[in-house]
Order: sequence, then structure tokens, then C-alpha cells
Amino acid sequence: MTLYSFILTVHIVTATSLIGAVLFADHLAFAWLRGKRATLPKKTMGYIHRGMYIGLGIMIVTGVYMFLPIREYLLYETAFQIKMGFLGALLLNSVLIGKLLHISTTHTFTSLSRKTQCIFLLSGGASGVSWFGVIVAANLLGV
Repeated sequence: MTLYSFILTVHIVTATSLIGAVLFADHLAFAWLRGKRATLPKKTMGYIHRGMYIGLGIMIVTGVYMFLPIREYLLYETAFQIKMGFLGALLLNSVLIGKLLHISTTHTFTSLSRKTQCIFLLSGGASGVSWFGVIVAANLLGV
């Protein structure tokens, strides 16, 4: 196995793990949103959030390694530009989620103001769309 193959494998395994973590977190959040859970478990959500930061960091480091040899091609590839846009949205959204995390572990969804509820809903939607966009764009790269 070459170093590039190893890095690509780490990139894909990390992406798959992150998607699994997102689905688990979204499952918990959806239960909270529907009132099936009064609050989200603080310790669990903290682990998931820290794991997401670590995973995104691994994805960026491995992605940079794979990007460098073919940067002249990728920089002008529309699918790559779209993927990076969605990645940027995921990173910004993870910061927002980090700031909002304590609310979901201490308050019911229905007790929140409409504005805060909308922020949570928009954040969840942005996450889902961005993950989907990253996956589709990555598959369209042809590398």
C-alpha cells in the first residue's frame, strides 16, 4: 500500500465515521425537537462534538495531502470548488453548533424562543445539505 492509498483510506474511513456520528447526533436531536427527549445528554453530545472537530481536522489534513500533487487540476474543477464551499459551511456550522450545544442539554425545544428554534432548524438543515453536497461533489471529482 502506498502512502497516498493509506491517506485516501484514512480520509474515507474518517468521512464514513463522521457521517455515522452525524446521523447518531441528528437522531438524538430529532427526538429532542419532537419532545421525545426533554434535553440532550451533555456528556454524549460533548463527545460527539469533540469527535466531529477531530474528524474534520483529520479530513482537512488528509485532504490537503491529496490536494497538493493535483492542485493545478482541482483549483479549476467546479466539483472541487463546490465541495470546498460545502466544507466551509460544515466548519462554520460546527462552530455555531458548539455555541448552541449547551442550550439543547439544559432546555426543552418547546421552551426556546421561535428565533432560537429556527436557528436550530436551520443549522440542522445546513448540516444535512452540506454533508450531502460534500459527498456528491467528491464523487464527481473523478480523481
